[in-house]
Amino acid sequence: MKPRSPSPGRPPAAALESREAHLFAVATAEFLAHGYGGASLARIARTARISAKTIYARYANKEALLLAVVHRLVAESRAEVEEALGRPDAAPEEVLTAVALRIAEHWISPLELGLYRLVIADAPRFPELARTYLAGVARHRALLAGYLDRLSRRSVLAIDDADLAVAHFSGLTTEAIRNRALLGLPPGRDEIRRIVGRGVAAFLRAYGAGAGPASG
Repeated sequence: MKPRSPSPGRPPAAALESREAHLFAVATAEFLAHGYGGASLARIARTARISAKTIYARYANKEALLLAVVHRLVAESRAEVEEALGRPDAAPEEVLTAVALRIAEHWISPLELGLYRLVIADAPRFPELARTYLAGVARHRALLAGYLDRLSRRSVLAIDDADLAVAHFSGLTTEAIRNRALLGLPPGRDEIRRIVGRGVAAFLRAYGAGAGPASG
C-alpha cells in the first residue's frame, strides 16, 4: 500500500512546524523587546509575514501566544538538561558538570535572561505567565532530583532529600552566575567553568556516601 499523500490543501507537517518556529522566533523577539504590555500581535504578524487572522486561528489572544512561547522555550531548555542527564554510565562528576554548564549557558544567553526578566516584570499583572514559567522550572528540578535519588539508592551519594540537594546544587554551581548575569556582569566561559567545577566538587564532598546526608 502506498503511503497516504498529504491533503492538497494542507502543507506538510515539516512546513507547518517551520512556520510555527518562525512565528515563535518573531513573537519571542517582540515580547523581549517590548514586554507583554507593549507587544503587538499586529506587529508580530507583519514581521512574520503572516496575517493576524492566522495567529488568532491558533492563539486566542496575546496572552495565549506568550504562554505558548514560554512553554516552548522552557521545553527546549528541559530537553537539554534531559540530554545531559541521559548518560547512566558516566561518572556523577561528569554528568553534574554537564548539567550545570547547560544551566549556566542559559543564564548568559540574552534570550533566556530576557525571558526571566520578562516573567519578573509582568508576573504581577499576568500571574499565569509566572505559573507557566515556574512549572517549567519545577520539571527541570524534578529531572535532577530523580537523577540524584538514583545515585543515592545506589549508595553513590548520601541524600535523604533530593529536592533540598537540588537547591544546594544550584546554589553551589549556578546561582552566582545567574546573579551576575542579571546585573549585566556575566562571567566569561573560562570563569564559568571554574565556578561550576568548584561547585560540583563541593557538592560531591558534601553529599559523598561517606559523609552522611547533608542538612539544610
